[in-house]
Amino acid sequence: MNVTYLLDRLADLGPDAPAMLADGAPPVPWSAFRDRVARLAAALQGRGVGPGDRVALLCRNRAEFLEVVLGCAWIGAIVVPLNYRLAPAEIAFQLADSGAGLIFVEDACAATADGAIEKAGTGLDRIAIGDPQGPYEI
Repeated sequence: MNVTYLLDRLADLGPDAPAMLADGAPPVPWSAFRDRVARLAAALQGRGVGPGDRVALLCRNRAEFLEVVLGCAWIGAIVVPLNYRLAPAEIAFQLADSGAGLIFVEDACAATADGAIEKAGTGLDRIAIGDPQGPYEI
C-alpha cells in the first residue's frame, strides 16, 4: 500500500466525507483533497522533482503542510520539514545540508526563508504557500 493507493481508496469510499478540518474553513472532502495532492505531485514532477529529490517546507501548522508532505510522497520525493522558529542561519545550514532543490514557504515565514536562502548560497526555487490558488498551482 502506498500514498497514491490510500488517497484513491479513501476518496472512493467516502468522496464527500471530510478529510481535513481547519479552523474557520469549510471541511475538505476526500475527493477534493486527493485531487489537490495529485495536482501538487504533478506540478512538482513538471518542475523536475522526482524520487529521492529533497523538497524543503517552511510553514506553521496548516492544511498545506499535509498536502506538500503527501504530494512529495506521491512521487517519491523527500520532504525536509523546517522549524519556522529557528534563526535564518540555522535554517540555512539545514537547507545546504539537505540538498533541497526547492522550498515551500508560508507568507508569515518569508523573511526568515529569504535570509536562510541567502545565507545557504543555494539556488533554491521558492514557492509561496498561502496564495488563493494553493501550493499545488506552481
